[in-house]
Amino acid sequence: MNELHMVAASDIWTGVHLMIAWSLALALVGLVAIGWSFTDGPAATWARFALASAIAGVTVAFITVLIDGPAMKHVAENLMANHGPETMAAGTAVTEVSFALFTGTIGSLFGLTPVLFGVTVLNDDSQPKGLGYLAVAAGALGLLTGSIQYVRGITNLTANILFPVASFGFIVWLFIMGWRLWKGERPPANRATD
Repeated sequence: MNELHMVAASDIWTGVHLMIAWSLALALVGLVAIGWSFTDGPAATWARFALASAIAGVTVAFITVLIDGPAMKHVAENLMANHGPETMAAGTAVTEVSFALFTGTIGSLFGLTPVLFGVTVLNDDSQPKGLGYLAVAAGALGLLTGSIQYVRGITNLTANILFPVASFGFIVWLFIMGWRLWKGERPPANRATD
């Protein structure tokens, strides 16, 4: 219930979650553009798997943001006004669902998705292999974080250390890949083969 007290007292809770939702939408546009830029060989196939994972992951993240944002704020404010058993039960339910969805977001959007994009890059001759390894490493950490959180629940280690590191690695990868795509740093699609 400590989280609900914090949410009720926050004047920026809903606004922050709205900005997270917009960030997710922009990230999805970037991930789709990056995924569709891989048109040759095995990389194209891996990119389609990565795109499917990105769409599913962002969907889970949007639902997470909706529940953790405006729904959590509504329940928290009602809890402060009315400490009845129904309000307490609703507060507990919303908090638990929010935590479960957050765990799913970590595993899907910040775990499986970067691993698949990393494998895509590693199967493409036009991108630096280091970018593939960065995405795989960030995704592996995301999968580990989601797995730990799934088994043990949210802890300081998962929410405040491992998740920020994993998500930062994937965001750095996304910016670098987006920048390379923007600058057109790809060889022509009809490149000569040996």
